[in-house]
Amino acid sequence: KNSESLKQAMADSNYKINRSTKIRHESKRLIASLTGLTDKDENFATAEEYAMSNFEYHTFASPNHFQIDRSYQGVMEKFYIHNKATLANRMENSISKFQNLEFNTFHNPEVKSYLLSMLLNISDTSYLSNFDPDFLKSIPEPRVDSFQNE
Repeated sequence: KNSESLKQAMADSNYKINRSTKIRHESKRLIASLTGLTDKDENFATAEEYAMSNFEYHTFASPNHFQIDRSYQGVMEKFYIHNKATLANRMENSISKFQNLEFNTFHNPEVKSYLLSMLLNISDTSYLSNFDPDFLKSIPEPRVDSFQNE
């Protein structure tokens, strides 16, 4: 029994180390991409430590499911107003399919709401953009996150 618990503790420890290493690597790439700094620049280490601290200790407010739903309803209404019913219908179908997906959420049932909220926040005047339905066919199948496989 002690052997099993020791193996589990070691596996958990290795998972945390691997995950932290991957997060640090990706944060370096993000910093370089956003700032143009390289790891040889004086401010790169400061930016890296700031990012890692925020990734490790920052907590986000829980999403308000009702507000997210109302926001998406508002976007779809704008699509209809701007005579983009096809886009509104596709959006409604896509959101419905997404909400019915089952996937590993690291024991966080609100992850879908977080993702929908993020999409709302990064979209800006999406009702004014030209919609190409063939674009959706070119999107590859989502890959399984490597963190979920460890």
